[in-house]
Amino acid sequence: MIASGLMQRLYGIEFEAAGSILVVLLVSAPISVLRSIVTSVLMAERREDYLLQTVAVSAAINVALNLVAVRVWGMMGAAVVTVATELVRLGIGLHLASRIGYSAPPISLVRKPFAAAIVMTLVLLTPVGRTLWTAIPVGAAVYGAVLVALGSLRFRRGRLPELVA
Repeated sequence: MIASGLMQRLYGIEFEAAGSILVVLLVSAPISVLRSIVTSVLMAERREDYLLQTVAVSAAINVALNLVAVRVWGMMGAAVVTVATELVRLGIGLHLASRIGYSAPPISLVRKPFAAAIVMTLVLLTPVGRTLWTAIPVGAAVYGAVLVALGSLRFRRGRLPELVA
């Protein structure tokens, strides 16, 4: 929500367009984290053959998609292909991990943080989100408040805040 403004402030007006590209790339971060967990499972089970399959297929898909997407959409195309490739890698990894007895975590684990992100986004689409210095604290406060309201963020006396599913 604030990426374009942040890029402009940090690097100048000519970098403002990079903000939307960073937003797309940001989507790949949680996907990459999940994929890394699956990769760790495969490595712990000494299934390097599965890892090689994952890398080979996803690299081929990445190159093929980039040949088209970058020509048509430029940097934004490359960013979208990065997200798509991470999704492919995660999907292949989950499939291969299921072959050796591991199951994917339930999607219900992310529904409350996802709901909090949607509410935060809606708030940041209002005038409050137009300036960097209000968007950051308001976004964080709204996200935290929604997690508390949904029972996912708990505070107990003398302890650090606790995240629960």
